Formats: sequence, C-alpha cells, structure tokens
Amino acid sequence: RLELVAVGGDSWILVRRGSRQGAELFQGILARGQRRRFLGRLWIRMGAPWNVEARLDGKPVPLPIAQVGNVLVTRAGIRPAP
Repeated sequence: RLELVAVGGDSWILVRRGSRQGAELFQGILARGQRRRFLGRLWIRMGAPWNVEARLDGKPVPLPIAQVGNVLVTRAGIRPAP
C-alpha cells in the first residue's frame, strides 16, 4: 500500500497500474495537505516530487527522484523508472 501526501506544496501526479502502459488510476493535482492511497505495483510520473512524502506499508520512504520523473513502486520499495 502506497500513500502520497503533498506536504511542501502542490504536485501533479499520474499513477498507472504496473507500468507506463498500465491502466490509469489517477491523474491530477495532489494539493498541499491532500493525500492519496494506492494498492499494488505502480508506475508514477510526478511533476514536483520535492513536495511529496511517501509511505509504503505505513513506513516513510524517500522518493528516488529530485526532479520531474517516474518511479516504480513494488513491495521491495520505490525506484526510478524509465
């Protein structure tokens, strides 16, 4: 289970199931103070990752990108994705 929280400001995000070609689960602005929860293997494009905190299975995890980019979320953690 992944939870994203916009803490520093707004961030545009696109969340897909499994891969870049996966079904779209969410696309939009995560406004400061908002949170979203997702389940399963995820591919995420983030517009302002510096504004977002992530928790994986309830534990804080650092986002491996500092600029606009993509991440892959699995049970093993969060890593950069193409």
